[in-house]
Amino acid sequence: MGSIRQSEDYHIVIPKFYTDQECNSICELISEHSDDLIREHSPDSSVWADSNGYTGLTALHSTFNWIPLIEDNLGINLVQRIMEQIDTRDVNDVFIKSWCNLWDKGEGIKPHRHAAMDMEQTGQYEWVTIQEHKHAEDDCRQHMISGNVFLSDNDHREYGTYYQGKGWVENIRGDLHLFSPLIVHSVDSNTRQEPRMSQAFDIHLDGHFTNTSLESKEVYNHVEGLRNFLHIEVSRD
Repeated sequence: MGSIRQSEDYHIVIPKFYTDQECNSICELISEHSDDLIREHSPDSSVWADSNGYTGLTALHSTFNWIPLIEDNLGINLVQRIMEQIDTRDVNDVFIKSWCNLWDKGEGIKPHRHAAMDMEQTGQYEWVTIQEHKHAEDDCRQHMISGNVFLSDNDHREYGTYYQGKGWVENIRGDLHLFSPLIVHSVDSNTRQEPRMSQAFDIHLDGHFTNTSLESKEVYNHVEGLRNFLHIEVSRD
C-alpha cells in the first residue's frame, strides 16, 4: 500500500498496473468512443478547448469520468486497483476521477499541474493573499495525488514525460505513475502518424478539493465541476 501524504516532489512508479492486453483494450475503447464523447460535450464543434486551452479528449477532464466506462466494458476493477495503492488510514471518503488523452501527430500537452486544473475548474480559488494561496497548496500536498498511465505500444516510449525537479522520465506501457499534484509536467508533441494515448487520474481524500473550508459532501454535491468524481466510502471491515 502506498501513501498519499507525501512531499511536493513525491513521485513513484507502480510497474504493470495494466497488462499489455488491458492497454490494448483501453486504447480500442478510446478510439471507439472519443468522437462521440467530444460531440456530446461540444455539439457545435468536433474540436474544442476548455478554459485551460486543452482540446479533444483532454478537454473533457472536468466533465467526463472514464472509470465507469472502462469498468463496465472491460471488467477491470479500476477503483479497487487504485485504492490498493493509496493509504486510506484515517480517511472516510475518497473521490477519484480519470480522463484519457489522445494525441495525434503534432499534438502534446503543455506544462501544467493538476492542482491548478481543479482550482480553475471549480471557481473556488480567487485568493486574496499569498497566505491563502500557500494554504491551498499545502492542502493539495496533504490530501491529493495525481497519476497517469502510458497506454500506447512501446514504439512510442521515447516520448517521455517531463516532471519538474526530476527531468524526463521514460514512459513504459502499463506503468502507473503517482505524483504530487503540485509537480509541473508536460509531454512533447507526437511525431508519429499513430495516435499516442494515456490515462490520467486525480484522487482526493476526504473531499479536500484544495479548499479546506468546504466539507467533502458539500463540495461534491454543489460544485458543478466536481460532480464527475466517483465517491468511495472507505470500509473499515
